[in-house]
Amino acid sequence: MVRRVLPLFLPFSRGVEQIVMIRSAIVRIVCVCAQFHRAVIVAGAVLMAVAAIFDVTRFSINTDVERLIAQDLPWHERQIAFTQTFPQKGISAVVTAPTPENAEQATDALAQSLKKNPNLFPRVAQPDSGDFFDRNQLLLASTSVVRRTVAGLIQAEPVLSELSRDTTLRGVMNVLSFAAGEVRRGRLKLDQLKWPLTLAAETLNDVLSGKPATFSWKELLQGHHSSADERRHFLEIEPRLDFTKLQPGSVADRGIHQVAAQLDLKQRFGAIVKLTGQVPMDDQQFSVIRDSALRDTITAALGACPVSSGKAG
Repeated sequence: MVRRVLPLFLPFSRGVEQIVMIRSAIVRIVCVCAQFHRAVIVAGAVLMAVAAIFDVTRFSINTDVERLIAQDLPWHERQIAFTQTFPQKGISAVVTAPTPENAEQATDALAQSLKKNPNLFPRVAQPDSGDFFDRNQLLLASTSVVRRTVAGLIQAEPVLSELSRDTTLRGVMNVLSFAAGEVRRGRLKLDQLKWPLTLAAETLNDVLSGKPATFSWKELLQGHHSSADERRHFLEIEPRLDFTKLQPGSVADRGIHQVAAQLDLKQRFGAIVKLTGQVPMDDQQFSVIRDSALRDTITAALGACPVSSGKAG
């Protein structure tokens, strides 16, 4: 009977012996630390300093998400080739102004200033502008748009011919008095001056009320106010990214806004610059992680405490 029961107690006895050995080792370590506490504190401080130096010199952050995936995967190789051909890591600057002319001038000024810093902005392009489109835009427009433009030119011909002699404010006043005289003589119909006088009245009202005043020649020729698309221009910017930072494109984003502020685009053209694209969206995602890291950690710790206490009970 004893021989049958004895094997059952052997594993239990071995476990007890291991526990006793571990406990005695811990007691000896604690006694040594208490006896040489000063040396232990100094050794701990030295180890902490060495670990900090090692961490600073050997560890770094890389926020390039494409490096998280193996480079030799067939589908990832195709994605890399596509990205190199059609770069996606860019910033789209959206410039909006009260008139098409102001939007175009503000976009040109911003593009020229950004091109002066090739180290931060290696590539700056204007996809919706250029000499070709400026010269041939009527050839690319629809028939209805061309008809409205030609009708606007015919309607505004007396005003344009008179204003071409003097483009100052004095010239504008001369045009208005000239037009009134032509109407009285019956050479012009009042309907022909309805739209030009309406635009002039809107501009003068803005000037007298202290608001930023604008006058669009394109609107004058078109015979109607421009659409939101016509008052919006784009810049495609390829910045130099710093993947050692949590937000790789933050320096480029700040640089664009600083250039816009230095050019005083808001005061000069009434233009507003907003950024979109892959880089700003990725930076926004990383900023959410950064801003919510402490909150999420505290929430997780507080949420785990009741669970732990419940298990212990």
